[in-house]
Parts: sequence; structure tokens; C-alpha cells
Amino acid sequence: MDFRGSVDSDGEYQMTTFSTQVSDTLAAVDYICSNLKHQVNSKSIGIVGFSQGGLVGTTVAAMDKRVNSLVIWSPVASPPHCYQGLLTQDGIQQGLALSEGEFDPFGIYVNGQYVGVDISLGDGFFNDLFNIDPLAEIRKYKDPLMVIVGSNDIIVWPQPAKGQLYMTYHDGFEQLVTLDADHAFNYWDGTEKLDDAIFWGTAWFINTLK
Repeated sequence: MDFRGSVDSDGEYQMTTFSTQVSDTLAAVDYICSNLKHQVNSKSIGIVGFSQGGLVGTTVAAMDKRVNSLVIWSPVASPPHCYQGLLTQDGIQQGLALSEGEFDPFGIYVNGQYVGVDISLGDGFFNDLFNIDPLAEIRKYKDPLMVIVGSNDIIVWPQPAKGQLYMTYHDGFEQLVTLDADHAFNYWDGTEKLDDAIFWGTAWFINTLK
């Protein structure tokens, strides 16, 4: 699914927050159960989320009992720590100082280096850095959980320690998979590691969904 303001969805990305993405995902689950119940098994729903989507997927799985299995790739575990690296400490302070409904462009950094990309974000995004904690949410989710991380991830780091945190706080059937890969499973160099992540996630759903 595309969150509002992303790819083929309507809206402006600058309005995105963790909360709006959670709301969009809950709406997607509602749509599946209401409109696709004759095409799919709506009593057996799995979510796969990547990076920030891992945070969102975790929160939705904790909130909605219709979610029966969860696979998260390179999931954000500690939002302030992760986004301090991407947006810098000064950027987060600037974002928290925005007035309600105000937006500003923020540079994206990796390993302290500006990558030449700016993204427009609003006050709601920065407030949610401290309002939504995926590790607190995973404590509420008792169904199967698979976490897949790359040992060379410099976005959500250090790995596999950050992935292990999900194991620590989740109570239920679970597995942590560590690949010799970066945050996006070496996607820019080919699909071998990404295919591995897809294989593990697919096998997990086959084993845990009806």
C-alpha cells in the first residue's frame, strides 16, 4: 500500500506522521476485511513493513487483533536515535520548534554526510518521534513475529542488536534473521539479499498464517 502523499496515493507527503501512516494501514486492513473478504482469507492477515514501515506495522499489529502475523525488515526500534542520524540533532530541534501545521524542508544525512536530498516535514512528524514507541507496542502483540535485519545497516544501527530488542520485548513465537547486507538488503547492488529477505518472510507467512 502507498501511504497518503506517497507514490500513487493522493495528498502531500509533508503532512505525513507516524500516526497518519498507522491510520492509513488500519484503513487498509478495514478495506481487506470489508471489500476483499470473498477474494482472500480475511481471517488470516499478515503485515510486512520495511524501516519506518516496520515501526508502523508493529503499531498496527499491536492495535488490531485481525493481524495474525508480522514480518518487519530493518525496523526502526528507537525513533529519536534513528532520526537523529538521518535528520541531525539540530534538525530535530528545528522540527520540534515548528508551529502547529507548519512545514520546513530538512536535509537527509547518512553517516554525517548530506546525501543531497531534502524532505518537507511538519511539526506532527517530529512530535511523533516521541509519541510512538515501537518497542512498547511490540509488548502488546502476542502473535508470530519475524524480524529481518542487515548486519551492515548504518541507518538503524547497531545490528543485530536493534533487531534483538524486538525479540526482548515481544512475548510469543518469534525469529530474528540477520543477513550480510545493508539497510535495504543491498538492493542497489542487485536483488540477491533482497530475495533472501523475501524468501524468509514468505516462508514465515506460509508457516504462521492459515
